[in-house]
Amino acid sequence: MAENASHSQEIEAGEESGIAEPDQDQERSKEPTTERDQKAEHTQHAADNDSISNTTNDSTSNTTNGTTTTTTTTTNAALQAQLSALQSDKNKLEAQYRSLLGKLSSMRDTLGSKLQEDAEELDRREAQIAELQTGLNVEQERASTAERQLREEEDRSAGLASEVGVLRSRISSADRTAQEAAEAGAHESASLHRRLREMEAHLDRTKAEKEHWQALADEEHFRAEQAEEAGSEAHLLLDSRTKELDAAGVKLADCSAAQRNVEGLLSEAQMANQKEFDEMKHHYEAQIRGLMEKSEDDARQAADAKASLEIFRQDAERTPGLEQESKEKTLLIGKVRHEAVILNEHLTEALKRLKEYNTSDSVDRQLISNILLQFVTTPRSDGKRFEMLTLLGSILNWNQYEREQAGIVRGGSGRYNNPSLPSSPSSSYLNSAFRSPANHDNASFGQLFVEFLLNEAGDAHEETEKEEKDIGKRPRGSSHVERRENE
Repeated sequence: MAENASHSQEIEAGEESGIAEPDQDQERSKEPTTERDQKAEHTQHAADNDSISNTTNDSTSNTTNGTTTTTTTTTNAALQAQLSALQSDKNKLEAQYRSLLGKLSSMRDTLGSKLQEDAEELDRREAQIAELQTGLNVEQERASTAERQLREEEDRSAGLASEVGVLRSRISSADRTAQEAAEAGAHESASLHRRLREMEAHLDRTKAEKEHWQALADEEHFRAEQAEEAGSEAHLLLDSRTKELDAAGVKLADCSAAQRNVEGLLSEAQMANQKEFDEMKHHYEAQIRGLMEKSEDDARQAADAKASLEIFRQDAERTPGLEQESKEKTLLIGKVRHEAVILNEHLTEALKRLKEYNTSDSVDRQLISNILLQFVTTPRSDGKRFEMLTLLGSILNWNQYEREQAGIVRGGSGRYNNPSLPSSPSSSYLNSAFRSPANHDNASFGQLFVEFLLNEAGDAHEETEKEEKDIGKRPRGSSHVERRENE
């Protein structure tokens, strides 16, 4: 009986060691093992069992058979529990994988809708930029038209006073339009910068979500690897479940491949989104720079228009003075014309009288008196004194020396190409009277008159030379008014 008890204890110890070996194999699952070592261990256990069974008798063999059946049933129950646990883990992994796929699909749909919205927003922004460009072109055309009109109005001195108001209104409207366009461009650039910042924040959030889902995928991959290792250990323990565990491993491999595919698609979509975002960013930055340059050009054009407006305002302020000067000159011209008409009438009357009398011993005293009085009352700076001297020289028939002494000609040649009146009997008579020693009264009067005219002509000649010197010293184009007067 003692031997049977010892044999039964050895059998139980062997079975317990056989049951404990899978646990030890689980602990050594991380170490590499071969099928040859596993077969050797099974062969040794079989040999030990054979040696034990040969030493026992019939009674002990019946007892050991009952005990072995009990332990085998217990082992099968434990393996069944492990298999059910593995099956539940597998179901959990499949559920998590399906939820992960659903989240990825929803995220892909969300990203697609957001990308579509961004594309529509880009189209709308491009349309707005095109409209702004068209408006800027129109305003530039208006500004060029206003400048051309300003140049035309500058050339028209006569209608300057009446058209200054119109030019002011046009330039002010162009200035307001340019300011509005510049403000709109600045607002548009600020909105584009704000949109870029929003897209960058969205990209950061997308990256964070991608990292989160990547961590979840790594965790699921690690769990899948653990499940695959557990399946390989169950395959070593239960040969009957090998096919099911292989199928589970194939499914897990498919899940891993699908997960890797999803990760690849996600990374490709992320790269495509990043590339598209960079292109959009560069495109918007270029558009912003273009808008900033155009805004600066508009500001410069507005400053030029303001400067032109200020110049025209100054011209408009000088316009009343110019109008007053033109009126004075017009009155002076009318006065000169009136005096010329009077002189012409006197000359015509003198010629008529000369033709009527047609004598060689008479002088038109009224004509000489009128010319002399007109010469005396005329200012010395007036050029009509020279014309009066020329007329007197023609009437009195002065010679070259007398004309030089009177200042009518210089150096033997005429100063001005003024036509002389034809000689008449009265002028011949005056000439002969001035030169004849017989007629003492006429000679005295003629000499006195000639001396008086020579003195007046000399004074007028000196004043004329002084004025010419002053005009020569005066700088040309000193002011806008002088240029207008010279024109």
